[in-house]
Amino acid sequence: MNVGTLAEVLPMFRRETLQSPSSDILSAQSQMAALTAELSRFRSDESYEAAFTEAESLAQQLDIECQLPVERQRKLPRRLDASVSVPAAALSPSDQVKIKLYFAVLDRLLTEVKERFPQELTDYAFLEPRHRNAIDAEVHVRRLANVYGLDDAAAASQWRLSHHLVPCSASILEAYRLIPLSYTELRRLYQILLTLPVTTASVKRGFSKLSLVKTKLRSTMGQERLEALLHASVEKYILIQLDNAELVARFAAKNDRRMLLS
Repeated sequence: MNVGTLAEVLPMFRRETLQSPSSDILSAQSQMAALTAELSRFRSDESYEAAFTEAESLAQQLDIECQLPVERQRKLPRRLDASVSVPAAALSPSDQVKIKLYFAVLDRLLTEVKERFPQELTDYAFLEPRHRNAIDAEVHVRRLANVYGLDDAAAASQWRLSHHLVPCSASILEAYRLIPLSYTELRRLYQILLTLPVTTASVKRGFSKLSLVKTKLRSTMGQERLEALLHASVEKYILIQLDNAELVARFAAKNDRRMLLS
């Protein structure tokens, strides 16, 4: 039932969406904000009833028993009967599924998304040229500079001066290239923004490749060769774009490196 409900938002978790090398923190933050709003919309009685009805229909098509089991009510001991004046209302099987399964899964997803992409990441959005005219944009830039131990006054001043150099239609990378080298504080913030990874998937992928490249048969491999093989294994898309004929020609043009043994 939860999978059917989340079918509309599951594509956001695909590798091409968040684990792409070209993905940046601003686009990921906007996608996570939309995802949070959508998950919050699912957490309602109307969405649960629609998901429950769809699950019942699917179970009938697959000839699966869809009757929810009724939880047996525990009988209170006699010594507790006098202390309990009003018996607790028993939840129906449908309400138990809604509270213990449906809402629990959505709450866990919302918590994980908010912890991984906190609200403080929105400060980076005001480094984007199209957001610089916001009312409190300078406040966010100063706060971002304080987080990384930079001079917030200098960063804010350089950020204001950059408005005359960078057009509003420029991308983040274009803005960084147009900012003068003397704007050290502002350029430092842009460097952090451009290099901040969205996920740790690329790092974990490198460690996974290490166990495949560094085998027992390659125990005597040097550091330079190991780094070259790891780079070729992780960045396969670079190897695919290489021209084999050009590689052969460049290798043939190298000097003769054979050593005379006699």
